[in-house]
Amino acid sequence: MSSEDLEKIANLRSRVEEKLEELKEEETFYTDILNVIDSILKKESFVKAVQMPIEGKKEQEAEVRELRRPKDGQLLGQVMITKDTAIIKPNPELNLRVDVPPFRSFFINKILEQIKQKDKAEESSGSLEQGKSLDYTIEIKDGIIQQIIIKNYRTQTRLNEIIHAVIWTFSRMLEKSS
Repeated sequence: MSSEDLEKIANLRSRVEEKLEELKEEETFYTDILNVIDSILKKESFVKAVQMPIEGKKEQEAEVRELRRPKDGQLLGQVMITKDTAIIKPNPELNLRVDVPPFRSFFINKILEQIKQKDKAEESSGSLEQGKSLDYTIEIKDGIIQQIIIKNYRTQTRLNEIIHAVIWTFSRMLEKSS
């Protein structure tokens, strides 16, 4: 084999190792989600009558939730939730850079883009009203994520998936940048 062939094989090996690492991170993410779901189900299985929503009661305009790293409770940011929009603001002290993995490779490509493409397909087929598909904007200043605006998340399940994904992503980004 020529040295050029060996170099190609070495590059291929490197790419396979990178892909395996991504898949391991993805497996960890889904395991974390299952753990969170299990704990929520355990805690929220029974709703007290006092906690049940009252018919006709107006929902609050916006709900703000803190995003915390599960292993140590570190504040990763906040999410402001309205009827059809979620605004995710990373903790400014963390200086989370847009180029740190797995922000693009996982959160953008595997979470937001996949949901967006599914919605676009539903719009095309007519099963979803035009303009109701998920859309997002990422505001960046000097390479640092300022906020992520997600419109038309449509369901609480989707919103929870996005929130869990961003918590996992921000946690991994912190580990990689420290």
